[in-house]
Amino acid sequence: MNRNGWSVLRVWHSDVLTVHKSVLDTIVAALDGRLDRKMIGIDAKFLPASTSGEK
Repeated sequence: MNRNGWSVLRVWHSDVLTVHKSVLDTIVAALDGRLDRKMIGIDAKFLPASTSGEK
């Protein structure tokens, strides 16, 4: 999906149910462009869209 121009944000289902404000804040940060590089954490993973030069 990244190579096709899509950014991917993954969160745990249990986090959506239990800490939904934090999940929503993360989604808003991604949409606002405040998440602009690869992030892999315990509770979330963000993979921005790849540009043509990235592998």
